[in-house]
Amino acid sequence: SLLRDEDKASECLRMMEEVILEYPNFPGGHTLVGLAQLRLSNPAESVVALRRAEALNPLDATNPFYLALIYHKRQRWDDTAQLLQRALRLDPFHLRALKLLGEVWLRTRRFKEAAALHDRLTILQPDDPAHLRMAARAYHAGGQKQQAEERYLRLVKVDPADFEANLRLATLLLERHRAGAGHGTLLKKARQHASAAAKIRKRDPELKKVQAELALE
Repeated sequence: SLLRDEDKASECLRMMEEVILEYPNFPGGHTLVGLAQLRLSNPAESVVALRRAEALNPLDATNPFYLALIYHKRQRWDDTAQLLQRALRLDPFHLRALKLLGEVWLRTRRFKEAAALHDRLTILQPDDPAHLRMAARAYHAGGQKQQAEERYLRLVKVDPADFEANLRLATLLLERHRAGAGHGTLLKKARQHASAAAKIRKRDPELKKVQAELALE
């Protein structure tokens, strides 16, 4: 409980160092030392303690997860991803690890993996539209436009005034219309979504470009 109070992290560290002097193979003690060092902004010392804890208890997802946080801050994406995957093998429902790994996959342009992971988060936390949004972005960035469109449509159902979802749907539906699908219905829907987006952020440059393209159809 001392770790919850930033001012008492030093006290926690002192206590746990005394514990591991007496019980050097107690993995939980090393984990708490690592977390206290992290709270005290000593990442190198934290890594040493967490690595020791992981060696003593390789079945605890806490150690690889907090190691991943340290490497994430250092922008060591491959190391971060490997540690998060290790944590998730131990705890498949570790939400913080899932969210962070999804961010890393997007950052490193592994869009297929990012999309699948955010779809998984959508199932685990159906009331949080952020996961649906991230899945849509990942599918769109990876060129899987049908999957992106499906998820943006779901976002609009949750929040009809969602600017990003309406803008992306206007773009995707216009593209499908130009490909010869829809017999005009897609163009109508694209204009509806562009209109909905304009009510929210009418001066957006990307929206203005889409509106100009729609006007030419």
